[in-house]
Amino acid sequence: MMFDGRAVMSQVQRFREGDADVAEVEGPRGERLRFRKHPAPGIALRIEGIDPESPGVMMVIHEPGERAPDGYPAGMPFIPGLAVAVMPDPVSRRPFLSWWGVPDAFALAQRLVEMQARDGWEPSGGEDQPGGMPVRHLTLRRGFEERIILASAFAMGGVVQLLVPEP
Repeated sequence: MMFDGRAVMSQVQRFREGDADVAEVEGPRGERLRFRKHPAPGIALRIEGIDPESPGVMMVIHEPGERAPDGYPAGMPFIPGLAVAVMPDPVSRRPFLSWWGVPDAFALAQRLVEMQARDGWEPSGGEDQPGGMPVRHLTLRRGFEERIILASAFAMGGVVQLLVPEP
């Protein structure tokens, strides 16, 4: 069963505003999820699947900090001062990172490109979406590996996502 991050976000917000430190909830597709507040230093929230079909960590929301906390995915960019959600792919365990509510999504996307360039990642294409949609798609390559950055700008704040597809 695939994790539906957007559908879970309203549940996350309600949980974060509540008093409980741990809660078990039903996800949007009937899956059972466990939410834990502050399970470790630098982590605001961890979501785990508790059904046998979807066990394990599904999302970790890292608090804003000056450096990456323990357990942050090695080799992935960390932006000081911004919260980031890390969602491992359920099969490959490759990380998917997401920053929400950023004031300038396109500037953050460019910063990610520059940070990763220091580690040998090269931009190999980028484009704005047709029709004036406030979305930018950037691709980075290093050897046979690829990373994709999606940046969306909205009045209430932008979203930037870093995807690591299968090679």
